[in-house]
Amino acid sequence: MSNQNDDLFKNLQDGISDFGKRVGSFVDDVLNSENLGNAFSGELRVPYDAYQEGDEFIVEIELPGMQKEAIQVQIHEDELIVKGEKQPTPTERPGEVQKRERQYGSFLKTVVLPDDVEKEKSKAAYKMGVLTIRFPRPQATPPAPETEDDGTSVEIN
Repeated sequence: MSNQNDDLFKNLQDGISDFGKRVGSFVDDVLNSENLGNAFSGELRVPYDAYQEGDEFIVEIELPGMQKEAIQVQIHEDELIVKGEKQPTPTERPGEVQKRERQYGSFLKTVVLPDDVEKEKSKAAYKMGVLTIRFPRPQATPPAPETEDDGTSVEIN
């Protein structure tokens, strides 16, 4: 009888341990999700960098797996607005899904632009899952070199 109780207790412990691992894995997935901020809204989180390089202001937005045709870029007043929707791959995998980390859905990214960029001359390119938008900045005219002012001579009559 003691062996039966030991086996039963061992099976119960193993079941509880397995359950705890599964719950822990689920909680880790949720807490470590890149989309935690948008987890309940259905919007994708799309990270971006904005920086100055030479005479350009550049915005790079990560959009892996997106089709170029599914991305819209607009400039409204002092804002760059990028929106789109990432669709799941057309072919579903047969069998039961064990883990799904890839995200699908719509996104909207707004970036406030510096005052001095030339919005009408912006150019966008999409390559290897990164959307790059370049805004030229006007060339600052360098100040005239300062010359030593010897003053003006005034003739005395």
